[in-house]
Order: sequence, then structure tokens, then C-alpha cells
Amino acid sequence: ITVEGDAVLGNKLDVIINMDGRKNFFKPKVVAYEEGRRFEWTGKLLLKGLFAGNHYFKLHPVTEFQTQFIHGENFTGILQGPIMKKVRDKTIKGFVTMNEAMKAYAEEQVI
Repeated sequence: ITVEGDAVLGNKLDVIINMDGRKNFFKPKVVAYEEGRRFEWTGKLLLKGLFAGNHYFKLHPVTEFQTQFIHGENFTGILQGPIMKKVRDKTIKGFVTMNEAMKAYAEEQVI
């Protein structure tokens, strides 16, 4: 995954997700940002109400040296069922890959 743009409320991002060797391009809008706590974007397919995904990343301190990372997406719209039936497994695989990359990056940052 590649994400370009500023994490500023209302900004559009340029997101590229590689699923099975095919690049998917999205321009989601930043809908929530709390530094060190929460980041969310929402992307939609063509018209409002057809298909949208609200992607979220949440950080919850557990101890001084541990943080719980919560990552997911909520899908809505009249095309949600048919689209998710088609891409569900690829989407889950992409989330797992993204989480593994985030974990590796975070562990490299430890002093």
C-alpha cells in the first residue's frame, strides 16, 4: 500500500493498494485525525450510497511500552453485498499484509 497526502481533516489522499499484482487507486477523504490516537478515511464508489468504505486506524496505550493497534474498515451502500462477496478474501489478505508491514516498521523504530 502507498498513501500520499497530508493527514488533515477534509484532505483527499492518493492511495494505491496492490491486490494480487493489480494496482487499485483510491482518493479517500480524511474524516478523522487525532495525532497518536486515531486516523480514518472514507472512500466511495462513484455516487454516494452505492458503496463506501470507512477505513480506520486506532491506537490505545496499554503500558508505557505497549500500544494496542486496531485496524479495520466498515463498508456501506447498496452494492456492499455483491462487491464484498467478490473481494472479501482479497481485502482481508490486504489488511493482514498491511498490519504485518506496520508491525515491522514500528519494531524498527524502537530505540
